[in-house]
Amino acid sequence: AHRYATFHDFDGSGSRVASAVGLTCLDVWGHDEDPGVAQLAEYRGIALQLTNILRDVAEDATRDRIYLPQEDLERFGVTEPELLAGEPTERLERLMQYQIERTRSYYEMSATLERHISADCRATSWVMTQTYRRLLERIARDPLAVLRRRVRLPSLTKLAIAARGAWRRNWTPAGQHA
Repeated sequence: AHRYATFHDFDGSGSRVASAVGLTCLDVWGHDEDPGVAQLAEYRGIALQLTNILRDVAEDATRDRIYLPQEDLERFGVTEPELLAGEPTERLERLMQYQIERTRSYYEMSATLERHISADCRATSWVMTQTYRRLLERIARDPLAVLRRRVRLPSLTKLAIAARGAWRRNWTPAGQHA
């Protein structure tokens, strides 16, 4: 069974994978020597991982994987059987809203990451981040939709993000940030 008693437990162990991805991307893409860049990459990795957790909350519960912290389930009065049953309750909606806000805060804490990444890789990071942020905002419009289906971005939205990223890569003047 996959469980985290507190968000600190997730942040300390469950996010290692997310942090490792962010740090690996930094190494591949290249970055300046700012001492805070690793922390920004870790925050971004956590934001992306939390977005995945919210999108997959019902699917994961059916596999006995509950990545939402137990302390948060208790705080909002949501039981594991409720998650497994996929019951759309006000308590679960409040829990989801809380998690959405937490995830938004990690995107905000990592907002300056692109300015530290090598210029020719900033657009890639931007596209990845915009795709996940849009997914988070789609979940935020109907937080309980994750109980009924896997929330996805429409193909046209993903295409538009990719096109804008390509434009940013090709047309951002030297010295400006994508």
